[in-house]
Amino acid sequence: KFSFFQNFRKFFFLNSIASVLPCRVLGDPLQSVFWSVNKAEALPWQEVENCFPFVGGLNHPYRWDKKNEALGKWLLTIREALLAGDVIDLRRAPGVNVQECVSTQQFQLAACQNSIRLDGKIFALRKFRPQCWSLAGSLNNAFITFEDAECGELLKFTRKLDEVRGTERVQELAAFAENWLARLPKPAIEAVVNSVLKDVPSKARRADLLQLFQAFVQIRDDDDYRNIASLLDAYEALNEQPVFKSREVWSGLRKAVSSCSLEAENSLYQTAWQHRNMLRRVGRHPARRCLATPLLVKGLECDHTLILDASDFPDAESLYVCLTRASRSVTVLAKSSKIRAVRSAC
Repeated sequence: KFSFFQNFRKFFFLNSIASVLPCRVLGDPLQSVFWSVNKAEALPWQEVENCFPFVGGLNHPYRWDKKNEALGKWLLTIREALLAGDVIDLRRAPGVNVQECVSTQQFQLAACQNSIRLDGKIFALRKFRPQCWSLAGSLNNAFITFEDAECGELLKFTRKLDEVRGTERVQELAAFAENWLARLPKPAIEAVVNSVLKDVPSKARRADLLQLFQAFVQIRDDDDYRNIASLLDAYEALNEQPVFKSREVWSGLRKAVSSCSLEAENSLYQTAWQHRNMLRRVGRHPARRCLATPLLVKGLECDHTLILDASDFPDAESLYVCLTRASRSVTVLAKSSKIRAVRSAC
């Protein structure tokens, strides 16, 4: 089996084997969303077709059986149009709801909130993960951001924590919480952190803020990583009920600090990496309602998809992956119901 986004070296190796052993290539040029991030190494599909004979393709939309068979058949009919860069009229698609608008965050949030009533799994798609984090922070934990397998933001932060102690660690953790939680009482937290840094009693009167103060003091005075779990608890217990921008990053830090101590051989970074590597091997399951990018949900399926801004996906490959994730319905926010996408790979 040879995947489209594999590099030239692997292709030439497979091509050499094909001279002595029967080989077949399984692939779909419209699923090559990794082309945009691996341009230097990715192989044009035409090179595959030139070396291996075409033996046929799938022509039955199995994913949509007994769910929305008409949608599955329509998706088959638009393949040639996408490959050719022709206009696609979404109004003719059964199960596709088009909201013609300039897709501002207000419209995107409304689309997500309206979808909560739907049964089944929902993917809400944007081009970049920071866009997903921003939306998640305004959706009251109704949607969970789906991170990449490595969770680079988590690993970058744990590496930084390994290098700091005392008040520097306090400052890093306060910045981490501000980055990954929305709806925080920022002035009150800043006052708490300043009291910790100056080693003076907190003037906070609220019990939840005093709990946060004590958690920060423990971290300042004791380097044991397990103290950080108490700080995460204190943040989650704030009266404002903070909202996660990325629950996966936040819970990833909790898992790492809970498994790491000063006596442990591994650093916090190594512990976090081991947890992520285990998830990579055993597989991950997106939340029932998740915010993600096409790169992260390629190969996965759901009941309903929200394409929150069609202009995010001007290439045919990304648009096709977005359209084909859901087996029951697709909602598209676009300036027009007639859209054109051009292939980024060849």
